[in-house]
Amino acid sequence: MDERRLLTLQQTADYLQVAPRTLYRWRAERRGPRSVKFGASIRYRRADLEAWLEHHEDKLPARRVGRPRQAAAG
Repeated sequence: MDERRLLTLQQTADYLQVAPRTLYRWRAERRGPRSVKFGASIRYRRADLEAWLEHHEDKLPARRVGRPRQAAAG
């Protein structure tokens, strides 16, 4: 993919594997990847997404390892 190409909100959501609504919330909270606004359209640069992911790479919670939860007896 061309690094200069701007991604739509849906393309970005697909790329990050989150819901578009999550991107709206992150943007409102100023904690998501940098975005560019053109009128009513929100776009994301691929390079900004990569930088944001790299910055948050070490902050992702470790995957839980252990026994699976037991279903409640009922």
